[in-house]
Amino acid sequence: MLLLRSFGYSSALRPGLVKLQEQNLSAMNTDSWYSAYHYSHPPLVERLAAIDKPEKEAD
Repeated sequence: MLLLRSFGYSSALRPGLVKLQEQNLSAMNTDSWYSAYHYSHPPLVERLAAIDKPEKEAD
């Protein structure tokens, strides 16, 4: 996510991830153990939190 922030793309990624989530119809926030075992990528809630984290630290 640091790369996204350095190029200024973090705010543009947010709506894209939400739109993909809506099209996928998968669970937004799953159990962390289930997610780690079954998914190749973190759930949407974790991704959005990771996008926000660098922006909060930069302030």
